[in-house]
Amino acid sequence: PVVADTTTKTLYLPDSGHTVALPSADTSASLELQQSSAASDVVVVATTEALYSVNLGSGQLTTLSSGHSGSVAAPVQVAGCVHAAWADGATGSYVRTCGTPPPAAATGSSASTVQQFSLDDTAGAPVLVFRVNNGTLVLNDTTDGGVFLVDSTVQNVRPKWTPVNTAGNSST
Repeated sequence: PVVADTTTKTLYLPDSGHTVALPSADTSASLELQQSSAASDVVVVATTEALYSVNLGSGQLTTLSSGHSGSVAAPVQVAGCVHAAWADGATGSYVRTCGTPPPAAATGSSASTVQQFSLDDTAGAPVLVFRVNNGTLVLNDTTDGGVFLVDSTVQNVRPKWTPVNTAGNSST
C-alpha cells in the first residue's frame, strides 16, 4: 500500500519505510495517486504540472513527464505502460510510457507518447477519468460523456447518446 498526503505532496511507503516528497519546484496545490493496478515495482503520481514514478523498494523518485497544466486525471498502469492525462480548457494532454521501470517520456521514443488533443467539450470544464476494463483503457470526459481511445494516439469517439424520457410517461 501507498499513502499520499495531498497537502504536503508526500508519499509514504509503509512496506519499505520510505517517505518521498515530490520536488519543491512543482508548485501544484495537490496530487493524484494512480488508480489501483496489477502488482508493480513502482507507484505513479501526477500533479497539475508533472508525472512521477516512485520505486516502492528504494523510494527513488523519477520525473516521467513535465510541463503540463490544467486538471489531472488519476494516472493508471496497464499492461506495463503508465498513462496520464491533463485537461486545460479545450486542450488535453496525454502521456504514455512503457517499460520496467517506466522511462521518462520523450518525443520520438518508441517506448513513450506525448500528445496534445482537442477535448471538444461543450458542457463545461472537462473532468477526465481513465476507465480500465479487462486490460482495455479509455479516457472518459465525465462532464459531457466523451470517450477517447488512447494508445499511441488519442482518438475521440463521440458516442451518440439517446435521450431518455424520465418524466414517467405511460402509454394507456
